Amino acid sequence: MLSISISSIIALDAQIKAFHKTIADQLKLISNTLTSIKGIGPVYSAGIIVEIGDINRFSNQTTLAKYVGLACTQYQPGNFESQNTRLINSGNRFLKYYLC
Repeated sequence: MLSISISSIIALDAQIKAFHKTIADQLKLISNTLTSIKGIGPVYSAGIIVEIGDINRFSNQTTLAKYVGLACTQYQPGNFESQNTRLINSGNRFLKYYLC
């Protein structure tokens, strides 16, 4: 039973490596600078590109941050402005995963 499980793990690992190679090959066809950032490889870069889609649909970086879910909540009763705010709960969870 143990040898079957190990064989399955090895086969799945080989498939994952093949998928990563295919993603890297396809990403070479698209001009991007995300892979120049330390820590972002071809798989994460492809995921970010796929989840954002056409960047021109966002008018500025604030709307993109809200789409991702990396914007802070706005709660300002009266003239009080809190220094500690939480991130919004909404947003694209896959893109948030890739960026966080």
